[in-house]
Amino acid sequence: MIGPTEAIILKAFVAAYAQLKENPLPEAEQTELQSKLKDICQDLPANIVKLNMLAEEYPALDELYQDNRELLQSHANQRTKGPFPQTDYEAESKTDEIPNLAIIIEKVDDEKLLEAAPDLLAEDPEAAYNRLREITIGMGGLIE
Repeated sequence: MIGPTEAIILKAFVAAYAQLKENPLPEAEQTELQSKLKDICQDLPANIVKLNMLAEEYPALDELYQDNRELLQSHANQRTKGPFPQTDYEAESKTDEIPNLAIIIEKVDDEKLLEAAPDLLAEDPEAAYNRLREITIGMGGLIE
């Protein structure tokens, strides 16, 4: 079981990684990143905090990661003030906008995302993005 801080790190990183599809890393950097992710994912529950440090090594990824983390943390703080906002999954499936990805991924069950993350992070960002949209918008068993 992962704690709330680790869940935010994982969700923010997975969302940021998928968002790299809009502005991909150079091929050499992407290959290096995927190699490091493979090592981290060998024991992801114990290595979640390493995702934070890994993001810092790639400025484009880090910017997306920090934006997503801030958004997820602010939503976590706001949830204590009222009911969880309802997402219109059908409407979301009709847009390619990626800023909403962090909000959508927020509803993904932490443990199920932890289980799915190694496969998501083994793919290139565009494939990860498409698969993540299928999982979250299609509610492929990961939504609470």
